[in-house]
Amino acid sequence: MKLLTTLILLYILATGCANIQSPPGGAGDTLAPNIEYTEPTDRTINFSENEVTIGFDEYMNRAKVLENLRITPEVKMSYDWSATDLNISFEEPLEPNTTYAINIGTEYTDYYNNSPKKGFSMIFSTGDKLDSGSISGLLSAADTKGKFLFLYKERDGNYPDMTAVEPDYFVNTGSSGEFQFVALKPGNYRLLAIDDKFQNRIYDDQIDSYGTALTDITLTEDSLKVTGINIHIGAKSDNIGPKLISANSQYAGLANLIFDENLDRNTITAENIVLNSINGVVPILGIGTNPKTSSELLICFDVKYASKELEIELTNIADSTGNLIQDTASSIKFVVDSTYNKSEFEISSTNLNDSTQKNVTPNFNILPEKPTFRVKFSKIPDVKSLENSAYLESNGEKTELFLTSENLLDYYFISERPINENTDYILVFDTEGIKDLWGQSLIKDTLYKTKFKTKFAPKYSKIGGEVTTTNECKGNIIIRAINTTDNSKYKTSLVNGKWNLDKVTAGSYVFEVFCDENSNNEYDFGKVTPFEFREKYSKSKPYTVNENWEYNEIKLILDE
Repeated sequence: MKLLTTLILLYILATGCANIQSPPGGAGDTLAPNIEYTEPTDRTINFSENEVTIGFDEYMNRAKVLENLRITPEVKMSYDWSATDLNISFEEPLEPNTTYAINIGTEYTDYYNNSPKKGFSMIFSTGDKLDSGSISGLLSAADTKGKFLFLYKERDGNYPDMTAVEPDYFVNTGSSGEFQFVALKPGNYRLLAIDDKFQNRIYDDQIDSYGTALTDITLTEDSLKVTGINIHIGAKSDNIGPKLISANSQYAGLANLIFDENLDRNTITAENIVLNSINGVVPILGIGTNPKTSSELLICFDVKYASKELEIELTNIADSTGNLIQDTASSIKFVVDSTYNKSEFEISSTNLNDSTQKNVTPNFNILPEKPTFRVKFSKIPDVKSLENSAYLESNGEKTELFLTSENLLDYYFISERPINENTDYILVFDTEGIKDLWGQSLIKDTLYKTKFKTKFAPKYSKIGGEVTTTNECKGNIIIRAINTTDNSKYKTSLVNGKWNLDKVTAGSYVFEVFCDENSNNEYDFGKVTPFEFREKYSKSKPYTVNENWEYNEIKLILDE
């Protein structure tokens, strides 16, 4: 009997202790977690302890809480949990006469993955008064979650080097983009928004995307609260041109070029790429790019240069931000492979119809300004053999077509002149005589005939208006119109107080207005080194633009 009693007591103690460590089982609640108390209480002065306790009203996802907890000014801390209480121990002395702020963002959750309705903040002072300055605003970015705001205090008339010194204060943002710094002393402050990739609280050039504020911020005894700060994160800085890393040849007549970053596709032209042999210039037959990345090029040339050493020379090739290729990395030598690709040459896929098929689509619609018929080859074709292989036929008249490609395998049929709207056509494509780069014919000659009818052309609209500025703009005022319905974008500038766009598609629009102070026709997010503030910017409310509409009364405001 005594043994049974002992076992029962041990079972009760074991299960009771387990319940202290985690919440009971079940589906879980759906209520947002709350903080019930803190020790010390918020806004305590003359704080002299080395520990702070934050008491939650339920069991928490402890890792998420710690990921979102910040203290400024920064102090080395250790953490210990006791059921629903978080105990924070300071592992170094706190500064005298200093106000500290502890913040927990909105991205943490309880045990059942419920997020709080709002963030948490408390302040306490080691002196006999609290610093009550605050700076708040809104961060704009494609995704604001997990981004940081760094705040630097001016000392002796200078701001620290952001590439070498950690900020005096920092906060991270949630999905709303809202941010707030509290417990600040009077003084001048500089703000930086940053996607801190290394989480080292240092701006890493060429790695971290960032944005600066419009101006520095001043807090005085008479004005300790500044609100409404707007800041944006753009792309990472890039002032170094692309490098040609390697050139190699897998087959005769082909060279594969690899770069260290994506290129501006508009600069990838035959004029900017020269291929040389010991006997002179080698004609380039085609240039292919990867649709997903422009850091790799495929150069096509005559197979007679097999086993020869060639040199590729590049000029005016630029990266996506406009930096020209580096002179020291713009040429390279390689040996052309002697292998011929002898695999079967065929049409892998197409949206054309074989004339031998019975079910020919009668109304394959295309836009008159952008024909979209395509054909995909299994190997690179000889582009000369594609000439005069396709044409459009309508009412006894023929319109010649040419084939164009970005990657040398997928080709599109393009009309050199606009075709008529609401018209019946037959697209004829004769594959007889088409060969690949190595002289092989298609395994099957096919005559494609595809009937289709064009749709009516889109009915464009004309819009325009005025821009009112609240402050001087030392540059051109640029207007960007973004159609959120079809994702089309248009740009124009203000001339004599007016702006106009003569040909836009219908849809829902937002308008961005900015002051182009450096005259590069692009919005600039500022610079860290050398430091520059961002350009003035504003964004309009949504506007609806209807088809075949002319409206010149859109009034925009640049209110920075």
